[in-house]
Parts: sequence; structure tokens; C-alpha cells
Amino acid sequence: MIYNDKKISFFHPYAGAPLAAAMMDEVIAHGYTKFVACGGAGVLDKEIQTGKIIIPYSAVRDEGTSYHYVEPSREIEIPEFVISKLKANLEKNGIPYIVAKTWTTDAFYRETEKRRDLRKKRDALLWRWNALRLQQWPGTEMCFSVNICTEETI
Repeated sequence: MIYNDKKISFFHPYAGAPLAAAMMDEVIAHGYTKFVACGGAGVLDKEIQTGKIIIPYSAVRDEGTSYHYVEPSREIEIPEFVISKLKANLEKNGIPYIVAKTWTTDAFYRETEKRRDLRKKRDALLWRWNALRLQQWPGTEMCFSVNICTEETI
């Protein structure tokens, strides 16, 4: 669709890193280079309310797909200019948010207690199963994810 003389598209990247990666590759092949992803996330800190908007500043990588797109590392940092731009837009519109570390996993709804506790010790406040690969995608100018907390906790 064309909006303000710009080509834009809305799509659902599916749940799970492999499907979301395939969808992103298709959209990039059609010429899109800037993305904003918005989806749900489970919380590791039960004090975070359902519906709270969270901007990830980094993610603990615990899934496999991102390693095919971005160089291996234990965590991945989100570029500061991306975080600043998103914060400015939310503040401009009076929308409250928090900035936090996320944890990506291939396990949609379950995780061992030991692994969950380890992520909490490493300051992760929420978990996602398809957020990370959207953070720093090759061939994109800007790509980030906003997480909206759901009631799920693991």
C-alpha cells in the first residue's frame, strides 16, 4: 500500500524464528528495508503488568535461527539510535514503556526452571520466541521490535 508517498506493508511474522525468518526474507525480497515488529512476550518478572510495552535493548540468544543471519554471540545489542527513535515516538504520544533485556528461545511456552532462573539472574525480564532475528537483520536499514507483555509466565 502507498501511504504519504511511501510503500508500506503490514504482515504477521508468525510465531517461531524459522517461520518469521522466512517471512522477513520474502518481504526484503520485495524491496522493504525498514521494519517495526510488535508482538507478545512472556514475563520473567511477575511485577510487569499485562499490556506493558517493553523496548528490548539486548537479547540473550537461546534459539538457533539468528545464528544463520547474524554472527554468533551470546547476546545481541540493539543499536542505540533505534532505541532512541522508538522511545521518542512513544514519549511524544504519551505511551508508557520500559526498556529491558529479553531472552529468545525456541520453546514457545515451556522452559526448565533452572534455565528460566539463569536468564533472570542475567537480567532478562521477558522471553520471546521470535523477536531476536528481527533486531539486526542483514539488508535492512532499521529493524526493531516492541514487546507487549502477555499474561504468560514460565
